[in-house]
Amino acid sequence: VLSASNDGSVILWDITKNEAIHRVAQLDSVSINAITLTNGSSLACACNDGLIRLYDLKQNNANQPTQQMKVASPLSTICYLPNTEQLAYGTEQS
Repeated sequence: VLSASNDGSVILWDITKNEAIHRVAQLDSVSINAITLTNGSSLACACNDGLIRLYDLKQNNANQPTQQMKVASPLSTICYLPNTEQLAYGTEQS
């Protein structure tokens, strides 16, 4: 299970042991409002600072996105559309 938080963290959990396995991301003063898996090893984070950050789940480098995309306003939701390999997102304005 992956969890995202308004403290800027995304954590991978082993729910059978009820313990954290790996901190995928840790942002300072930026809330992560939503996450989605984009394929088996990639994670997209919709952030309050208006950035979509992509992380490789196989890397152990917290805070090191593999790619960033700027959106006009804070993001509230995000979803990966596998058939078209696209991200759909929602902002506070729409």
